[in-house]
Amino acid sequence: MKSEILQSYCVNTDATPAPCRLPKEKNRIVKGNMYVTIGGGERFYDVFDFHVNQSAKPIYEFLKGYSGVVQCDAHGNYDALFAPKIPDPNHPPPAECGCNAHCRRGFDDAQKTEPQRAQRFMDIYRELYRIESQPHDDSPDDRLARRQSDSVPILDSFFALCRVLERPDDPSEKSARTSVRVCACERNRPAILLRRRPTEHR
Repeated sequence: MKSEILQSYCVNTDATPAPCRLPKEKNRIVKGNMYVTIGGGERFYDVFDFHVNQSAKPIYEFLKGYSGVVQCDAHGNYDALFAPKIPDPNHPPPAECGCNAHCRRGFDDAQKTEPQRAQRFMDIYRELYRIESQPHDDSPDDRLARRQSDSVPILDSFFALCRVLERPDDPSEKSARTSVRVCACERNRPAILLRRRPTEHR
């Protein structure tokens, strides 16, 4: 399954903390990680891999030699995967693809301090969710066509709004706002962040 996943154009991965009892160490309980890696395209494989520590080593071991796209959150464990200190000329590092759920969460948090600005982004997400909530009894090709015709223009407006808020014309708007920080962070990650879904049939 691992070899199949590594042939995917895009791989999704995440880790969830979980307690682990160590029988050989007087049943000492430590905090480990359950890693999941999911293949994309036609390679619908999910691999779950538990480790008794929370280091980045399992990530690098699994994705060693992979040069496609890796979708993950912004945890520091992934940093060296995308920007290795000693690059391998034969195996370029994978492209980083941000997590849309984490992106939305940033704007949701920003509603507490910047409700008007944050609401503009939340409205965009609401439109995207509306498109995805339409009946799922249509064909995969129909879903793909709908996403490309309906979702892509909305995503274009999302990135346009990011650019406006990240570099405001009014000097008084240049304070370190939460929504601006989210814009800068997420816009600097590949646009695959929000564009992958409109190009999928699933």
